[in-house]
Amino acid sequence: MSWYENTDGEGTFGAQNVIANNIIGAVSIAAADIDKDGDQDIIASAYNTNVVMWFENTNGLGNFGTSQEINNNAEGPNNLYVADLNGDTKQDVIVACEKGNKLVWYENEVELSVKETTAHLSCKLYPQPVADKLHIDMPQHSIQKVYVLDILGKPLQLLACEQNTVDMSDFKSGIYLLKIYTDTQVLVQKVVKR
Repeated sequence: MSWYENTDGEGTFGAQNVIANNIIGAVSIAAADIDKDGDQDIIASAYNTNVVMWFENTNGLGNFGTSQEINNNAEGPNNLYVADLNGDTKQDVIVACEKGNKLVWYENEVELSVKETTAHLSCKLYPQPVADKLHIDMPQHSIQKVYVLDILGKPLQLLACEQNTVDMSDFKSGIYLLKIYTDTQVLVQKVVKR
């Protein structure tokens, strides 16, 4: 199971990035934010081994962890879909099981995993509250990209970051999360928009 980066946004793809090479009979995959950390994880089903699994996008840049089983006795999982079936803002997994002649719903019970991180990276955001331009002070690190998330961790917008400054003027008043990707890590910080 692999993914290919769309390098220019116009359909030019980079090298193969292997997620896992030991999935026997993988027949269906989907991308969704299973752990509510603002990036796309991978969900897959393996028909031959009756396993439904997911892979965490560990750094938001397309590096994936090891397989985490959702079910290892799915009776021929053939097709899978991801959606919030019960309105709790968490992505659930729906699987059609061919051998078992059934449609199965796996409720996502993951708690919100977005948390403010300051222990490993020194980061200051100012001014707080912000009206328009927000400065991100991280002298030891190079900022790669910045996402604005709602307070529940749902991605809202990728912001252009020029000279460690982002424009928050288009956002309504409230509390947001900034997911900041640096050259070495990803951190999430709260920001108050006035």
